Amino acid sequence: MELALDNRQTLIVAILVYFLGKHLVSRIRFLRECNISQPVAGGVLASLGTAALYSLFATEVNFDLALRDMLLITFSPPSDCLRGSRP
Repeated sequence: MELALDNRQTLIVAILVYFLGKHLVSRIRFLRECNISQPVAGGVLASLGTAALYSLFATEVNFDLALRDMLLITFSPPSDCLRGSRP
């Protein structure tokens, strides 16, 4: 089975994943001490969730990637955007 998400649904999932990551980082001291960003924490959990859907129910989740670049800029910390790719 295939679960295809359009632009609106992808945006909603991205926002939920971001806030999930924000909640995780605020609750788990290890994530704060290792400076794991909120989108990364939420994204790892979301990827584990989609992997579980695929493994347990043979459901493939397809996100619409048209908004990907805009979302990467939107949910990046401002310091990362201003700094660019420099370390």
